[in-house]
Amino acid sequence: MCIINCFFIPIGTSSHILVYHVHDNKDIFYKECPDGVKAIALGNFGDVKSPLLLIGGNSSIHGYNHEGTEMFWTTIGDVITSMVLMDYNKDSLDELVVGSEDYKIRIFKWDTLISESIETEVVTHLLNLPENRFAYAVSNGTIGVYEQETRLWRVKSKHFAISMQVYDLMGQGTYQLITGWSNGKIDCRSIKAGEVFFKDTMNSSIAGILEGDYRSIGKPDIIAVSKEGEVKGYATSKNLTITTPGGSEQDIVRELLAQKQALLMELKQYENNNRYNSSANNQLESFESQGVIPANTRLQIGIAANEEFSKKQCIEIFVSTNNSTVIRAISIFAEGIFKGETHVVHPPDSQISSDVTIPLFLPKDNPVDIHIKAFVGYQNSEQYHVFEITRQLPRFSMYAVYNGDRKPESFVEFRINERLQRISMWINQNFLLSNDVEVDGGPSLMLNMKCLRDDTLLVLEFEVIGMVKFYTDNIALAADLVQSLAAFLNLDTLEVR
Repeated sequence: MCIINCFFIPIGTSSHILVYHVHDNKDIFYKECPDGVKAIALGNFGDVKSPLLLIGGNSSIHGYNHEGTEMFWTTIGDVITSMVLMDYNKDSLDELVVGSEDYKIRIFKWDTLISESIETEVVTHLLNLPENRFAYAVSNGTIGVYEQETRLWRVKSKHFAISMQVYDLMGQGTYQLITGWSNGKIDCRSIKAGEVFFKDTMNSSIAGILEGDYRSIGKPDIIAVSKEGEVKGYATSKNLTITTPGGSEQDIVRELLAQKQALLMELKQYENNNRYNSSANNQLESFESQGVIPANTRLQIGIAANEEFSKKQCIEIFVSTNNSTVIRAISIFAEGIFKGETHVVHPPDSQISSDVTIPLFLPKDNPVDIHIKAFVGYQNSEQYHVFEITRQLPRFSMYAVYNGDRKPESFVEFRINERLQRISMWINQNFLLSNDVEVDGGPSLMLNMKCLRDDTLLVLEFEVIGMVKFYTDNIALAADLVQSLAAFLNLDTLEVR
């Protein structure tokens, strides 16, 4: 349910939509919605002169005018979780931003998909922001802000966002993003950078945050309501500061002293490193006792798809050092792969060596940034040096080269006016191959692949005359491949059959 204005309220159920006139106490219209009502948005959309009430269901969106006449209809690939109308591409006309359970945020100009981004879990909230931006929240506790296709910032919490509003709480003359969380926290952040200006805490989970003239003074306030019925109101003020219940100046001083002690210890380790590396007579025992490693120690990393199908099929990350130092442990941070987004590899003492192999299984075809921290030292070291490396896994990393000649029966076919050299660049950027694909001057380019998740086959065929065929029994994969190639080649339209 959402309030259109002071007179009309649309109410969505699992099977119907009702628009109710509060003042006249009557129904405006009542429509059956076979897909249910999962999200509601209202505003001017497309060439329709009157506002449309947009209803998102299990896999479709319907738009109704004030008389209940259907003016718009389109389909989405999955269950719709949130919708908002906004001027996405700065053309002075509103586009429809849609979040769905397949982790995607889609932007539609009428029924044409003009942009798409992929998150790590289900998108639960969308909010229109000033300056052609929008905020989003994800079920894993991530919130962030997009400006067109550019993500300005994102932060992650162990709790998840319940409600979001836009309001000038700090009296800066510009709006801030107000977020209510499942643990009762309320924070006010900069829309542009995500910096926290103010935060407060309620006694239970936030039920909702809204803007309204609660005090009847002609000026709206921000009103936060908890699940236990607690209500707090916040007015614009330039004197607000970050408040932490239960905190004190002594706690702050204690925290700063702990940070100082940690920095002093780190500085001491750097000084020890410089002193021992400058001496030509260092011995291994001295290295181990002092926690010092050679100055030329480097971390080497290799990533490849495991093509030995008799074993567990996955992506393997191989990490090693370039000398006799060993890797004591490795932590990997990557969104959408691990539960909690972090994976730690800690071999037993008997298996410590200078190299470690970590298997990864990607559940979806999304590009993933992986952040690796390796703890490097010697066998008997008590202190270890931390090496950090960041790598990006291509979108279609879970497909390995397959030497068979079988083809799936289903395929998509289209024609493009592009050289095979550009096509090979797209393949090398989006697939994890042991050797880059190179064009040998022949009339065609073909790549046989096998999915590491379910052993399904994928065959890519490109002809020099421009004909392209993707053989796959997975229609979602076919769509992802076509969209990825079209985006790489900057194609606005593409006829596929």
